[in-house]
Amino acid sequence: MTRKPNSGRCVHCLQFFDHITWDHVMPNSWYPEGIRNIEKWNVPSCRRCNEELGEIEERLLTTLGLCLDPLDENSSGIPDKVLRSVNELMGKDIRDISARRKKRELVLSNISILTDLPKQGLLPNFGPISDFNYNFYPVMYVEDADIKRFAEKVVRGIAYISNHSYIDIDYEIEHYVVDEIKMKKYISDLIQYGEIFKRESAFIVRRLLAEDDKVGGLYFIEIWGRFKFFVSVIPKSKFGSLSFL
Repeated sequence: MTRKPNSGRCVHCLQFFDHITWDHVMPNSWYPEGIRNIEKWNVPSCRRCNEELGEIEERLLTTLGLCLDPLDENSSGIPDKVLRSVNELMGKDIRDISARRKKRELVLSNISILTDLPKQGLLPNFGPISDFNYNFYPVMYVEDADIKRFAEKVVRGIAYISNHSYIDIDYEIEHYVVDEIKMKKYISDLIQYGEIFKRESAFIVRRLLAEDDKVGGLYFIEIWGRFKFFVSVIPKSKFGSLSFL
């Protein structure tokens, strides 16, 4: 771990602080088993942003983690970790037991049983398994606002670790959770011309910057080989004149 900075600018809210912390671009708890000792991506963050993002990441981990394949090496140990976190029998003390129980109740309240899946709204790569017969569909809901905030965090983090750049208020950040087939051309361009940032196969970020721009462009983010989304970072003067879909 790099030495904690005493003061500096927060990558997320862009404000300056006398006391600042390090934030993991990819949450430490999201790393699969077997690659935990790899060097983490760290960026300067104020305590408030760090804590708020931590809560969002915990919600996303709980929801997405329960929908991952426990045998997939890209997400090895993640589903088991989430299940342990809601198992009150594994609580260390009364307070921990109570917290696990409340988290379990919250998770269960977020699950709906459907007989038919909606035609829209399914997160790509998290739909039914092909060639498998379902009598019913357990469905978990994820807040788009959480995905948006997490997407912004990742691209801000990548901008910083690549050349210590900040994505300032002159840029518009938009996320797109869509099927890769619809973005095939852009993925091809990202692979051929873009930069790649990765932590083995668990976290992969591809970035294709606009000409003469240190942060603006298209980002394609892959987590655990399942959670995939695009992020565009465009100067506000040009936003609205471009479309990726």
